[in-house]
Amino acid sequence: MTNTVFIDRALIVTPYVSSTNEIPDEYRALEIAAQANVVPGLYGNNSKLPPHVTNQIEGVQPNQVITTHDP
Repeated sequence: MTNTVFIDRALIVTPYVSSTNEIPDEYRALEIAAQANVVPGLYGNNSKLPPHVTNQIEGVQPNQVITTHDP
């Protein structure tokens, strides 16, 4: 590999729905990502997980982690 790129931040996944089933171009994708980061709580507080799956915050700041339990 001659062009190695290192990503130095967490990957942010944003749902995108298209009526034509196309992947957005770079400019539209950046626009969508910017909107998702600006509005805290954009997706609401409703859990999208099945009822038996839970998330739990463990540890004390600044060493907290979120664990997902799926029995």
